[in-house]
Amino acid sequence: MYAVQWDGNELDALRTLLNQWADPLYLSRFYQEHSRDMPRQWNLVEFVDQVAREHDEIEMLLTGASELETLGLETFFVPLFNEEYQIKPRALRKGRTGFRRSILRVYAIRIDTDCYLISGGAIKLTRTMQEAPHTLLELRKLYRLADYLKDQGVDTQYDFASFLSFKSLE
Repeated sequence: MYAVQWDGNELDALRTLLNQWADPLYLSRFYQEHSRDMPRQWNLVEFVDQVAREHDEIEMLLTGASELETLGLETFFVPLFNEEYQIKPRALRKGRTGFRRSILRVYAIRIDTDCYLISGGAIKLTRTMQEAPHTLLELRKLYRLADYLKDQGVDTQYDFASFLSFKSLE
């Protein structure tokens, strides 16, 4: 598993997400900015509690502090679009917890079996990514990353390893 470090960011996409989701000030601002999309029964405390529970599970899953090694990333990352039934190169994926009303998402490109490149993530409160500006931005980042990998000829984990080796020489 790898994570993109977008231009202008000190941290990679996964570390940025985990830090934001653990920051009470960030979550408070997010709650206020997106209050119209929140489930009606949630107040700020319930929202922060939900994010904290999901954050902890995602952090354990993705930092190796769980049984993910035996289960594989394939169990966490599922097709971004529910209508996708065929695995193809640079497939768009989402990762989320098993909570009933899971709101945290980690977005990635599936390069090969158990080989993922994380592009970012979001607190998803709307039915589709296109309904909110912050999730639409994440969708665009996913497409941009998939196009970039295609332009670089990355179709398998071996292509990706070669690509990373070449990038480290630059």
